[in-house]
Amino acid sequence: MNSIWNKNILLLQQRFPDFYKIFYSQLDSSVPENCDVSLLKENDKIDFSCGWTVSKAKTGDLTAFDNGVALHSKYNPVQESLRLVDSISSSDSSKSAFVFMGMGLGYTPIAFAKKNPDKILVLIEPDIECFAAALFCLDFSEFFSLKNIILLVCAPSESIIAVIEQIGLSKCHFIKNKSFCLHNQAFFDSIDTLIERNRSKHEINQRTLEKFGGLWRKNSCRNLDFLVSLDGVTRYKDSAKNIPACILAAGPTLEEVLPNLHEIKKRCLLICVDTALRSCLRVGVEPDFIVLVDPQYWNSRHIADLSSLSSVLITELATYPSVFRFKCKEKILCSSLYPIGKFFEKFCEEKGIIGAGGSVATTAWDFARYCGCPEIFVAGLDLGFPDNKTHAKGSLFEEKSHASSNRIKNVETASSFALHSAPTVIAKDYRGESVLTDTRMSLYSWWFESKVAAYPMQPTYSLTHKSSYIPGIRPFNLSDLINRPILEKEREQFFFNMTAKKDSFDKDFNLRKERLNKGKESLLVGLTNLQRKANIGLNICDEMLKKIGSDYFTKNMEAAINQLEQIDRTIVSSDISEIASFVFPSEKQLEKLYEDENIDCNSNSSIFIKSKIIYRELISSVKIYLKLLS
Repeated sequence: MNSIWNKNILLLQQRFPDFYKIFYSQLDSSVPENCDVSLLKENDKIDFSCGWTVSKAKTGDLTAFDNGVALHSKYNPVQESLRLVDSISSSDSSKSAFVFMGMGLGYTPIAFAKKNPDKILVLIEPDIECFAAALFCLDFSEFFSLKNIILLVCAPSESIIAVIEQIGLSKCHFIKNKSFCLHNQAFFDSIDTLIERNRSKHEINQRTLEKFGGLWRKNSCRNLDFLVSLDGVTRYKDSAKNIPACILAAGPTLEEVLPNLHEIKKRCLLICVDTALRSCLRVGVEPDFIVLVDPQYWNSRHIADLSSLSSVLITELATYPSVFRFKCKEKILCSSLYPIGKFFEKFCEEKGIIGAGGSVATTAWDFARYCGCPEIFVAGLDLGFPDNKTHAKGSLFEEKSHASSNRIKNVETASSFALHSAPTVIAKDYRGESVLTDTRMSLYSWWFESKVAAYPMQPTYSLTHKSSYIPGIRPFNLSDLINRPILEKEREQFFFNMTAKKDSFDKDFNLRKERLNKGKESLLVGLTNLQRKANIGLNICDEMLKKIGSDYFTKNMEAAINQLEQIDRTIVSSDISEIASFVFPSEKQLEKLYEDENIDCNSNSSIFIKSKIIYRELISSVKIYLKLLS
């Protein structure tokens, strides 16, 4: 075996010892024995079991072919990779992570590692034999010495997307060479599909923020005092390692499990989403936990006229204020997704982060995972329309449809709208039969798919087999669950422990109140300073725009731009800039505002007009906050 291979294997073992064990055990005949690439002559070649043929390029460096298709330059593969790295670095210097889809012999990631020591390098390679062939041919010292490497060799696509989501899609630049993907085109195509789904999800989140940002800000400000009086889900972290959880969503198939809900509760922690609560109470079962985290008014209506005195309500600071009047055993906060809640948690205490994937069911699932439940069962998580039904019987949607129906606009009309309000597609259920769903629910399905893959030690099962199939969630017979032993002692111990933690939390009430007041003072001072800076910038813009075309404008333009840049740096570095920017226009909204002003981007005045618009919107946002907090 050659010296390059031995060196790379040692580096791999030192950097990724766990992966090394798996890698070495699966090698078999992936690399030829007793062959040294340094001894290759001009017309020599080496055939690898992955289908690659390695030979010498004109410069004497190694090049490779995949079933006759060149992976690298036949003349100068090193120079080729350097040019590519230069173009990557210059075109996307703002990105912090660079994702290589395949690698060939590894010229490009090695060159990238050498030039960008502070960046994150993610390497995706589905074929372990191709990875081995690369280690056989090139020195990967620069690659393995990089500070931040994420090696995704032979990883399933769901795990890969989970890693990319953890990094942040917006922070990633993807490098995809078609030749490097030929050996497993279907796999790389699936990665592309999942990335596009992720992008779609972020676009939806941005549009949602634009639409409801003002509501979330208003609710958060009105509910601030609950940060003092309500404990966080941190109380429950890893506290249910010996009790499974059962998530109840409001899909039509929930009806299948309702008759057995009493028995399920004896064997699980029962976690119900807000939309399913009416159905549970209809059969006389109060869930252990109710999850409601959507800030919109109509979500508060799902529980408005109900009570569940033995249930704990999991909610967040930005929910509609009437939610906090719900009659239950206790209300618990999770950490807010929105800037104002995050800001004040730094002063009071962190409540505990639970993931959100656009549906309350995603939050309920992540709460069960957060609790440490060894198994998670789901029921009514249909993410589709089994038998062309939209919701479980007794849900607010169904009752509202009946109450408002007439001869022209009947229940069927409302159901039809729900069925076709988003582009519909055909999926498969857990029986392999067709079920109608839509593109919106497909995104929720993908969220579950990625999260379940990220936490394989806490498997998820579906008790309702007419639900849309989600990869990673396996079907489970309801009868097998209710035939399990009753977990009476485990449940009693769980709730006894939680009561003790509540008593501890209540003792620090005055301290939290004091910290909250400090946070309010700090925010008011910060907002006032932010407003003052923005007003200074606005005045500079107004002054310069009045003097367009004059000698004064020409002489003072550069100095004015420098002043604005200094103001912008101060605003961006402010501790409370994120709070003001929460209702600040998105990039698309700003573009629309620029269009309305008919800005000529080539004129000297454009920078001052754009800056004026930005300062104006920022001041407006700050004024609203000051009014709410006063």
